[in-house]
Amino acid sequence: MTVHDFGQARLAEMYNSPLTGRAKNDTPINFIPHSMGGIAVKKALIPAKQDPSHHRIATRIHRIFFLATAHRGTDSVWLLHNFQQMSGVDGSKAYVDNIRPNSEVISIINDQFRHIHANFQLLSFFETTKTLSLGLIVEKDSAILNLPGGRIQLLNADHIHVWEFNDPSDSNYCTLRNAYGSVISTIENTWCR
Repeated sequence: MTVHDFGQARLAEMYNSPLTGRAKNDTPINFIPHSMGGIAVKKALIPAKQDPSHHRIATRIHRIFFLATAHRGTDSVWLLHNFQQMSGVDGSKAYVDNIRPNSEVISIINDQFRHIHANFQLLSFFETTKTLSLGLIVEKDSAILNLPGGRIQLLNADHIHVWEFNDPSDSNYCTLRNAYGSVISTIENTWCR
């Protein structure tokens, strides 16, 4: 599978869902993708904005919280190759090659996304702690989307723990909870009138 395949699968899931697809529901949709999931979300939203059959979904997108997403790829792609080999997976997977630094696939997705992102509120979270002895999996420069209106925030965590928390007092949990709380307030003040 490729990043394109993952994106198309996400779009199909939204379209086929009774809660988000063709339903007469106008509730805002927020995404909180981690790592490569952020690239797949961007890839799903490009045709959602361009294809009239997906217009209902596209108009409901409110905010995207990108958690350690490698918008410009990652030098740690070799870890995925090694993990595949240790897991007994035969051959290279296309999505691994898609997330090499500045790959053509990522460049095309980023170029297309910058033309359709205007109605989405974007928040990029970057990791600040090394994963084991491997270093940062997604460097700050790659985790920051750098689009107008986008916000940036750090999480004091490694690549895995930007979305996995010890308990509700975990500082990273509190950071995300507060950021999401601000989204809920915005939605209540603007969409629910």
